[in-house]
Amino acid sequence: MSKTLLAAAALALATLPLAAQQAPVVPASELEAAVVARAGRDDANRAAVRRFLQHQEVRVTAERMGVRTSDLETAVATLDGQALQDLADRTRAAERDLAGGANIVITSTIVIIALLILILILLID
Repeated sequence: MSKTLLAAAALALATLPLAAQQAPVVPASELEAAVVARAGRDDANRAAVRRFLQHQEVRVTAERMGVRTSDLETAVATLDGQALQDLADRTRAAERDLAGGANIVITSTIVIIALLILILILLID
């Protein structure tokens, strides 16, 4: 009986390396593609925020608040993921307002600049 138990244990131990070498659930190529796609989205979102910060109205509003847009651009470089996506969505909407000459542009601009200032404060701490 002990020989049978010993043989079963040896067989179980011998198959462990085979189980560990099974193919991963998600192929490496899919993981790499997801990382590249995420990086591309983040780059596009950063570009949208930076483009918004280049508008004259935004620069003037930031200066009135005592904030340099270069500091805001630096803060944007540190963002990624959902926080960056949310900020980019807001800046795109505000940019459409700027292009359309909407009266709410100043309010949108101030809100976005305030968000960026908050991000700067959090980064400094």
